[in-house]
Amino acid sequence: MIWWEIWFACGDTSENYTLNLNLQNTNNQDITKIKFVYVNNGDIPSDWILELYFWDPVNGWIKLSSNYLGGYLRNNWYKLRIEKNGTNYIDYSLSRTHRGVIEFKTGQKLSEPFTNFARVEWVSTTAYDPKVCPIIKYI
Repeated sequence: MIWWEIWFACGDTSENYTLNLNLQNTNNQDITKIKFVYVNNGDIPSDWILELYFWDPVNGWIKLSSNYLGGYLRNNWYKLRIEKNGTNYIDYSLSRTHRGVIEFKTGQKLSEPFTNFARVEWVSTTAYDPKVCPIIKYI
C-alpha cells in the first residue's frame, strides 16, 4: 500500500469528544495514528469545535489545520490522505470541499512499514456514544 484516505464531515457540537484512528499492520502494531479532538472555543454550549492531529514519533502530536480562523475544522466535508514518502516518512494532506488541499505536512513514520497495512482501529476516548464524532467514509 502506498496511500490511504478518508472523507469525513464534521460540525460544531456541544460536548467534548475524541476519536483516534490507528492504522495497524498484520501484527496489530501501529503504522501511524490520527486523532480527532473536539475542543472548547468559547462560552456557549455549541462552542466545541474539531481539531485534527497525527502522531510523529519525534515531535509528538502535530496539528493539521484548516483555512478557517484558528485552524479548526468547521462544518464541512474534508479529505485526509496519508501517503508513504520514501522509507522513513509519511505525507499528510488535508483537503476541504471546493478548496482542494488546505494543509500538507510530512511526518516520520512509526517503526512499522506501510506495506503490511491490515486494518484501522477506531477508538473513542470518551464514555459517551461517539455519534457526534466526525462521520467517516474511507476509500
